[in-house]
Amino acid sequence: MSHSILQETRAIKAELKHLVRTSGLAGRHINLCDSRVAVGAWGKGRSSSRKLNSLLRSCLPYSFLDSIQHHQQAVSYTHL
Repeated sequence: MSHSILQETRAIKAELKHLVRTSGLAGRHINLCDSRVAVGAWGKGRSSSRKLNSLLRSCLPYSFLDSIQHHQQAVSYTHL
């Protein structure tokens, strides 16, 4: 598993933790990510990588704590 994919997933987790810890931000939140693998693993909730699976499992408590809908969208920076 590429280190950059794990970094992208850690960034998604950090954003989710921030949203949960900041009161009053219930609702839908969209996160743009340039790693299609990270977005796909987040959407499925699993990956073939043990490291990525472990990281995804560590996000579960934050996903269920508040009424936040956290969506990921893959973007390409090659067109910028």
